[in-house]
Amino acid sequence: MSNPDQNLGINQKIEIEIPEGPYQGSYNSKVSDITEEVITVMAIYERENVIPVSKGSEVNILYEGDSAFYSLTTKIIERVKNPIPSLILKNTDQIERIQRRSYFRVKVNKDIKYYVIKEHKDEEGQPEFKKTTAIDLSGGGLLMVLNDDLKINDRLLFNLQIDELDKLIEGEIVRIKYNTDGYSKTAGVEFVDMERKDIDKIISYLFNYQRKLRRRGMI
Repeated sequence: MSNPDQNLGINQKIEIEIPEGPYQGSYNSKVSDITEEVITVMAIYERENVIPVSKGSEVNILYEGDSAFYSLTTKIIERVKNPIPSLILKNTDQIERIQRRSYFRVKVNKDIKYYVIKEHKDEEGQPEFKKTTAIDLSGGGLLMVLNDDLKINDRLLFNLQIDELDKLIEGEIVRIKYNTDGYSKTAGVEFVDMERKDIDKIISYLFNYQRKLRRRGMI
């Protein structure tokens, strides 16, 4: 690994992405040991159950460097139970820098206000902002709890109240997902016509937010 920023470290928190199959998805894990041949990581779980991903399965390790995010493509060599449930992965040089700074996504629980552009204004001609919660946020958009009967392609104006960003941001709903109860739902929103400086302000806010959580031991 010629670039030190790409190097994984012991105790580093990672995501293990399973690209296909019955356990497709991303799971939190942590590196417990590294040699030239293998990377040992903690087993991955769904609720309290170890996910029995098969030996030979190809996975991606997603992790954060000091200046970028990386994806290492590897495969599972072995599953072990003792002393703790772990996965043994092949150490490879198939590392890709993920070009997604503007899509660096952090789970949040942030109150936000939004205005549906197509709706009427109040008697004074001012937009009627509604309140909801952003579940995650990135420089490119957000995921929010959706209480209204909105549709894909609807346009919204957001007041995010982020530290260094004091302006209305326009977004477009690109997906709507019902939760398992069949009633509550979330909306994925992409920001529209964002200036680069505003994207950078959101990213800076998210990095600082994540650092605070890490210092508190919450991630």
